[in-house]
Amino acid sequence: MKITRKQFLCSLAGIAGAGFCFPQAPGKKEPLAMKELGKTGMRVTALGLGASRTLEPALIQAAVERGIRFIDTGRSYMNGKNEEMLGQALREKRPQVFIQSKIKLPKGFSGALADKEVAAHLEMKLGQSLKALRSDWLDVLLLHGIEEESILEHDEVREFFRRAKAAGKIRACGFSTHKNHVALLEKALKTGFFEVVMLPFNPFGGFRHSIGGWSAAWDQDRLIKALKQAHAAGIGLVAMKTCSAKPYARREGEAPSLAGAVRWVTDNSYIASAVPAMANFTQMEEHLSMHRA
Repeated sequence: MKITRKQFLCSLAGIAGAGFCFPQAPGKKEPLAMKELGKTGMRVTALGLGASRTLEPALIQAAVERGIRFIDTGRSYMNGKNEEMLGQALREKRPQVFIQSKIKLPKGFSGALADKEVAAHLEMKLGQSLKALRSDWLDVLLLHGIEEESILEHDEVREFFRRAKAAGKIRACGFSTHKNHVALLEKALKTGFFEVVMLPFNPFGGFRHSIGGWSAAWDQDRLIKALKQAHAAGIGLVAMKTCSAKPYARREGEAPSLAGAVRWVTDNSYIASAVPAMANFTQMEEHLSMHRA
């Protein structure tokens, strides 16, 4: 079933009137904490779900039943199959969930393409995402994995996002970044255009990519300062690579765990949501248990 934006807004109004409380399944513990996603007007669960490593609709449906209301995907994940899976899994639950997806800039973007080619590429990718997700809108659309600060001031990129918002195809725009993310966040603060930033953050100030094997590190104090400033400015902050370093124990006597590292991230008030990749039911339950502890 394809959900229209009008149906979504009607549903959202009903949810807001009820205090954004969703019915809990029998035997379920207290709901997950909710946080404001910057100034977007959306309230998302502090624990989100990174869907990039699963093609199992039942896992997504179980996550929603267990209270997760923020799901991250991307047009390039599994060659588009990840979005298609989410479209199938959420066809009856779309109004209950905030979906964030990501699209990559075209090859040759930096100087080799005319503005009209950039615009056409982004429009095409957004259309593909909406079709795969069986939805008329995306709650958050991000540029995927950018590294260059100049992208944040590119006129045609900004105009694409303005048109998409005006047409009701997206509610908020932003970018994700794996490298140079401290400088990019600082640049986003200066430009004031992008509403959501997805970036690496964990207790250790670095990570190793579990699939690609490459690693990255950052100045943790500088990042935290920028995160606090961004939060104060109304930018919605979504954390990734939260458990891509090593296990973490939040309390004395607690066994270190990857879920503990994610909970350390979401305990920070300036982080709206963390979206660890969940590939199976065991991982999902570990994260849910830690966030209800």
